[in-house]
Amino acid sequence: MTSEHFLEREMIQNMLSILIISGCVDKNVIAEVVDFGLNHTATYNDAVCVVILAYEMTSAFPPVGQRTYPRDSHFAAAISVGLLEMLLKLLFQFGHHHDESTLLLTDMEIIIQACNGVALHRKTSKALRLQGQQILDVPLQLAESKSPSVNDW
Repeated sequence: MTSEHFLEREMIQNMLSILIISGCVDKNVIAEVVDFGLNHTATYNDAVCVVILAYEMTSAFPPVGQRTYPRDSHFAAAISVGLLEMLLKLLFQFGHHHDESTLLLTDMEIIIQACNGVALHRKTSKALRLQGQQILDVPLQLAESKSPSVNDW
């Protein structure tokens, strides 16, 4: 990875962190991060960055010393723009990094647990119902895209 790419990623992460902490996250910001995760994540470090940002965007930041908690409206928005599909794609793409993937898998697990915590809330429940089939289709699409072709033999 070039130092220019690293600095660009750091700058984007810092800007998004400021938006998150200041409470300026809406569906459009979440959609852009999910889009980046789905379409523009080229390295393992990019994947970790996107997953951390996704977690931060879907969790509320209480006063210092208290626990974060998932936000129903932010999770619903994230699910409706493809958060879970993004996690599956990144897991498929970068989950084989045996030495490094612990951080990525841990962060993904935290998001899934938080999503489970709000899955029965009104907005998240509706988003899961509406996106359910698309979420279930992702592993099949990923498996088909990696299946060997005649030219691979």
